[in-house]
Amino acid sequence: MRYGRYCGLLQKNGVPRRAALKRRRSDSDKLHRKLHHSRKFTVLERVLRSSKPRATTVPRNPTVDAVDVACNGYTPPLPAEEIKTLEALYHSLGGPEWHIKKNWMKSSNPCGSSGIVGDSWYGVECETFGGSPFSEHLSSHVTGLSLPQNHLVGKPPRLDGLPHLLNVDFSSVGSSVSQDFGNSVGGSLDALCGLGNLSTAQLTGNNLTGSIPYCIQSLTNVKTLELAYNGIGGSMPDEICRVRSLEDRILSVNALTGTLPSCLGNLSQLAVLRLEINQFHGSIPEELCQANALQELVLSDNALTGTLPSCLGHLSLLKELILGINPFHGPIPEELCQASVLGILYLSDNALTGILPSCLGSLSQLTELNLFNNQFHGAIPEELCEASALDILHVSDNALTGTLPSCLGSLSQLVTLDLYTNQFHGPIPEELCKASALEGLDLLENALTGIIPSCCLGNLSQLEDLELSTNQFHGLIPEELCQASALEGLYLSDNALTGTIPSCLGDLSQLLHLNLDINQFHGAIPEELCEASALEALVLSKNALTGIIPSCLGNLSQLTDLELSINQFHDPIPEELCQASALEYLFFVQQCIDEKHSQLPGNFVSSSSGDAIARQQSHRCIAVRMGVAIPCEHCFVEQP
Repeated sequence: MRYGRYCGLLQKNGVPRRAALKRRRSDSDKLHRKLHHSRKFTVLERVLRSSKPRATTVPRNPTVDAVDVACNGYTPPLPAEEIKTLEALYHSLGGPEWHIKKNWMKSSNPCGSSGIVGDSWYGVECETFGGSPFSEHLSSHVTGLSLPQNHLVGKPPRLDGLPHLLNVDFSSVGSSVSQDFGNSVGGSLDALCGLGNLSTAQLTGNNLTGSIPYCIQSLTNVKTLELAYNGIGGSMPDEICRVRSLEDRILSVNALTGTLPSCLGNLSQLAVLRLEINQFHGSIPEELCQANALQELVLSDNALTGTLPSCLGHLSLLKELILGINPFHGPIPEELCQASVLGILYLSDNALTGILPSCLGSLSQLTELNLFNNQFHGAIPEELCEASALDILHVSDNALTGTLPSCLGSLSQLVTLDLYTNQFHGPIPEELCKASALEGLDLLENALTGIIPSCCLGNLSQLEDLELSTNQFHGLIPEELCQASALEGLYLSDNALTGTIPSCLGDLSQLLHLNLDINQFHGAIPEELCEASALEALVLSKNALTGIIPSCLGNLSQLTDLELSINQFHDPIPEELCQASALEYLFFVQQCIDEKHSQLPGNFVSSSSGDAIARQQSHRCIAVRMGVAIPCEHCFVEQP
């Protein structure tokens, strides 16, 4: 039995409870007089009656020892075997080079001996054990090793010399500390074998290798195994299913092979199973559906095959099902809709077919639905709009048809709507603009027609990315779009848009990418566009733009990509353009410049093909040949 916190019963906020009892002494005078005359004091009463803390010494009376030493900062020493194991750990994992090694090898008791906070060896957690809080047989034992992101390098010793160890954290991933101090613990999992009391092992982001040892079954009390981002290989032995206490098993990003053991279904406490980015093959065993406590099942990026087991819908606690990047085939089983608390469903990058089940709309807690890159066909069912908690809907790269359901605008939580690379037709429904939380709308590569809605898209105050390229939109860019002040990316390429480029686009202070190529825009590039100071890419190729290239484009200090080819500009390329110090790619076919005004500034060299080679003052060179930018090592490039 552990009594490491027993003093908390006698103290509150650092003030001895005996002081509080002293203030109430008048209420118990009769008891105190009786005790005084009888001289029969119990151990606890002796402590509570004391008005001054004793010095930190070992009392002569062993019956007082347990409470008195605990309340005055005395910590029993560790057994020699545990100290020896800690010392071996320090030397085998490069202790002298650790990021933090406070007190290691400098004091005789790793748990600390003076009652001063921080007196123990850094990362070593201890507790005091004994038969009762008054026992003379109190002892300290190591219960935790917490050394994440601490530059541990090497192969650890076996840790079974720490039999009371509950928690081990040697992880690297997910720490806010610089990656310079990441751990690199090698060897195999044998180091953990024999730790029958171990509850949590966090070894993510190290260099563990070898296979999962059969002795893993000795971890009879382990609840969490976090072993992601290592090099653990081989198959998963059935012995791991004998660890019935397992709740979280995370073996993502390793080199595990073979099939998934059907005995995993016997783990009645298993809540999280993450095995993504391994090399498992075969089908998902039906027996896995017997793990009734499962809340997260992540098997993405393996080589799993077959169809999706319909019994997965029987997992009544399942909240996350992520099976992407496998070659699963067949339809989504309708039984999956019975997993009523399902919040995240990722089935992307498979070979799934059929139509989208309308029953998905009955999943009231569904927040993320990702069916990207499959072979689904048919329309988006109107019932899907009943999944009112949806914030991500990603059904791109399929063969979906029909028009865009106007009811999608009723999804008030919708943040991302990705429908690109399908066969949708018809206009963008104006009702879609009621989805006021929308940040990303991607309708690339469909057969959508009509005009860009002028009365609503500008009202989407959270909209950051609008991708409408490769459709059949016509008409003007509505000036109301400039009211979408959060816009970072506006992509309208490869349509049949006409008119001039709205000068108000320069008001979009967050705009990073403006792609308007392959349209029918005419007129000049508005000077106001230079006020969009955050611009990184300006793509205006293959239009009917005229006039001069604004010299103020050289003031865009963040501009890396400028594409102006196949237009009808006249006058020279402005010298000021060379002031765009971040420019890396300049797409500009010279033969499209008016022949009477084909001069190039001193920082540009004409090639024999009639294209332009831009020589930047920073001595970076870009050869532009028929609209293809070629980074060059030298400023003068001979074109073939």
